Amino acid sequence: MLFLRWLRWLSGWVRVSVSGRYPERFLNLCAHRGIPVWHFARHKERIECSLFARDYKRLRALRRGCGVTLRLRRKRGLPFLCRRYRHRWGLLVGAALFSAFLAVMPRFVWSIEIRPRGNVDVAAVRQALGDLGLTVGTPLRDLDGGNLRLKLALAVPSVSWAAVNDDGTAVTVEVRGVEEKQAPAEGYANLVATREGQITALYVRSGSAAVRVGDAVTAGQLLVSGTEVYADGRTVFRRSEGKVVAETTRQVAVSVPLTRTERVPCGAPVRRRVVSVFGLTLPLYVGGMSGDYDRTVVRADLVLGGVTLPAWTAVATFTPVAERRVTLTPEQAKAEADGALKTALKAELEGVDIVEQGTDYRMEKGVLTATATCLCRENIARAEPLLVAE
Repeated sequence: MLFLRWLRWLSGWVRVSVSGRYPERFLNLCAHRGIPVWHFARHKERIECSLFARDYKRLRALRRGCGVTLRLRRKRGLPFLCRRYRHRWGLLVGAALFSAFLAVMPRFVWSIEIRPRGNVDVAAVRQALGDLGLTVGTPLRDLDGGNLRLKLALAVPSVSWAAVNDDGTAVTVEVRGVEEKQAPAEGYANLVATREGQITALYVRSGSAAVRVGDAVTAGQLLVSGTEVYADGRTVFRRSEGKVVAETTRQVAVSVPLTRTERVPCGAPVRRRVVSVFGLTLPLYVGGMSGDYDRTVVRADLVLGGVTLPAWTAVATFTPVAERRVTLTPEQAKAEADGALKTALKAELEGVDIVEQGTDYRMEKGVLTATATCLCRENIARAEPLLVAE
């Protein structure tokens, strides 16, 4: 049914009204002469029907013998649409360009997706693909996936295997990183303390414990020995393994000057737009920027029907700034120091349990220094090779 409607639209059809003494006889004559008519509808003394536009002129000879009157109600289809816009050359040029676009663009690469597996430097892979000739806009006829994957594996040291597949205009590059095998636990070793503290727990999987829970240790002190002496006098060397948890004291400090120079906005922001198609970037503005300013860029890829097109737009915002001297009150400096101290503790004591924390503030020469003293619980054991003289 849909195909039939589409065929009728391409050929063009009209809706006519038949009124008079014998409209039924007129319709019978149409069927006898092979004129297809459809969608009948009776309205009191007249009948409406649809037929192809090319058959409308044939109805004139039939109506005289039936004593009916024909009236054109509606015209639909491609021929009428083309006639209506026949003087608008822009539409014709646009349709021609669109047809050329549909014919030519599928022959080029529109998007490149990199799917890494393992430890792979994606930025290096993308750069290497560009150096090897695979970029957005590369003709598909020049794409040699088998040769390209070999060159890519040689060009990027972190890639051990690669595959290049094209699905129409989209190219997918699958890369696998070089597997970094962990060094086997070979060689004899002791466990020594990385910092001073008081032992709270011992978990020894291999070796002989040299300390007990409750002992205080210093940095570099032996915790678990890789040397074991048996009662019969035999000495066995092994690699010590385990975890030694201790309470330690950590200090983290941050400083906030009360007087400093900041960059502050001093004018209305100016936006500049650019568009890029197949790597060709076109500015959508005139003139340039001068003076001191901060710039932020927001880029958006063009997506049509779930397909990423080889084009993107970007909006750059330029905000004029000026340097201004700012003076903080002690309360403002303290609030800023607390925020900076929280960030520093999270970065420096990652993976460490903080049991207690105290903060000390000191003002000296216009600088507020906040020092956090933390009572922590952490693993202080570190493997240290055990040298055995043969």
